[in-house]
Amino acid sequence: MKPITISSPIAAPPDQVFEAIVDIERLPATSPDTVSIVFVGEQRKGPGTKFIETRKMGKQTQEFPLELAECDEVSRTARFISEMHGTVWDTRMKVESEGRDSQVAFTMEAHTSSLFKRLVFTLMRGVFQKAMGKQVTALKRYCEGPR
Repeated sequence: MKPITISSPIAAPPDQVFEAIVDIERLPATSPDTVSIVFVGEQRKGPGTKFIETRKMGKQTQEFPLELAECDEVSRTARFISEMHGTVWDTRMKVESEGRDSQVAFTMEAHTSSLFKRLVFTLMRGVFQKAMGKQVTALKRYCEGPR
């Protein structure tokens, strides 16, 4: 699947936005469809942190194994990886300064050897874009809102 990128300005300091992205315990507050997080192991933050995210999928929920594979506070970049049913979902996030505010970009790719899945993912591109847009909008709302 070709990468899908969704970006948005956020009226909040870049360090605050980046922290909201990589603070996994905060994910249910920053992500509209995340029901819960369960850590796999003792690690709670930083590269190598593994967790199971339970996410609303319509009227049902589904569990997704995830790893914060990369996290660079200096460049404000993060990468989350999930491997399910022969597909590797690779999502990169980047936060840049826009004056005192931020510009965030989420880029998602799916890697699979299945020709059928590649076709299905291409047909579902609009669904993926909509879901990523929802995620970025929720992050924006969280970072810009009162606490």
